[in-house]
Amino acid sequence: MSVSTNKILTGDDPILSSHKKTRRQNPLTSLSVLGNVQLSPDVKNYRGKPVKLDALLEKENEKYGVIWLNWKRKVGTNKIHQAERLVKDTGLSGAIIIGPAFSDTAEELARKITASGKAKVILIEDYIFKDIDQYGE
Repeated sequence: MSVSTNKILTGDDPILSSHKKTRRQNPLTSLSVLGNVQLSPDVKNYRGKPVKLDALLEKENEKYGVIWLNWKRKVGTNKIHQAERLVKDTGLSGAIIIGPAFSDTAEELARKITASGKAKVILIEDYIFKDIDQYGE
């Protein structure tokens, strides 16, 4: 991706200005409006082995493991299956996946898993990775 600095540094473009603001924001800290957020929590699976999570969201009597996928591409079904296994293995109430975008099949799979009652899988699109190629040369 090539970016022309003379266009970016003007700061006159409202789309670019809002893009700069969102790039500085960590979506994990934004979750605090929903409940108590613990970054880099110590969570173990049923075998006692540590599980890597970016955050743990506690709301009322429920705990959600938060996975932030800091990618520039769509999230596929494999991550939805991983989130489902995470919930089953740890006994959490559900999993929240934060990603730039989700494939249609990933969204459908998350809906099916949640509707079946096996696990709650919540998808949150993060606009930090907005494509700025339009400002290129």
